Amino acid sequence: MRVRYGIELSLPLIEALRTEVGKDERVLLHLHGIFNLGTYSVALKFGGKLPIAVQSHDPTPSANRGVARLQNSLRRYALHKVDCFFLSSENEAQAFSGVCDPNKVRLTPMPVDTKVFRRTDKRIARMKLGWKDDDYYVVYVGRLEKRKGVRYLMQASQMLAARFPNLHVMAVGSGRLAIEAKNDLELVGRVGYGELPTYYNAADICVLPSLGESWGRVVLESLACQTPVIATMTGCVPTLVTEGVEGLFTVPMRDDAALAVRISEVLPRSGELRSKIDTTKIERYDSDSFVEQMLVKYEELASCYH
Repeated sequence: MRVRYGIELSLPLIEALRTEVGKDERVLLHLHGIFNLGTYSVALKFGGKLPIAVQSHDPTPSANRGVARLQNSLRRYALHKVDCFFLSSENEAQAFSGVCDPNKVRLTPMPVDTKVFRRTDKRIARMKLGWKDDDYYVVYVGRLEKRKGVRYLMQASQMLAARFPNLHVMAVGSGRLAIEAKNDLELVGRVGYGELPTYYNAADICVLPSLGESWGRVVLESLACQTPVIATMTGCVPTLVTEGVEGLFTVPMRDDAALAVRISEVLPRSGELRSKIDTTKIERYDSDSFVEQMLVKYEELASCYH
């Protein structure tokens, strides 16, 4: 079985798929984006001919009204041709209940590579980044966008400045709010995947004040490095809270004051909290087990066509 694993629609991809349809070898299409015109085009073209799975990475329709209208008009015809929807959490499944056939939903939590994301010496991590040993560091990892709750982190940073004059709120990522955020956050910009563990290990806390996540892998990455996390109840957070994962603290969405209070509570205890985070609860989301689970799901899906 060959899996075509694509993100963006392109003419070469369509041509390659046409070629594959005529072969004896089994082919499965794993597409990305429920609100994605490329997904709809492929589903309309190949639905019923090839097994099609769609994974969500876009929790909301396009902000462009014209594109959103086109998405809405095509979605009703295209998605019924999809055989399986891979959604990350129960929370996400509820959010898409009016869009995806619930009988076709398969919960598929996104993985974390625990060989890459693991605890290392905090002092050495700070030396690599040029961070001060005795200062406090809060790290945000993700795009600088409204839906990520970045403005609430900016406002919380202002509230904390007087109490913690040696506090640095570091933003690892880029996005539309970068210019607006530069007065309240220290902008690192985008970094390579292999550099992320250094930032998690150097930080006292990781913060994700998002207004909506399909999964929120940042939370798992930070906890795998045994760095405490403060996050809103979205994506993987409700699942991890239910499982009793230590080192994870929640705050209400859109509440900068509550975020500031929670940061002020956790910061002085961050060293103590790191040692209490049990990574065995994170290892169940390891990428190796994820690959094994996905292969089983691919085989089940392909067997319906052959």
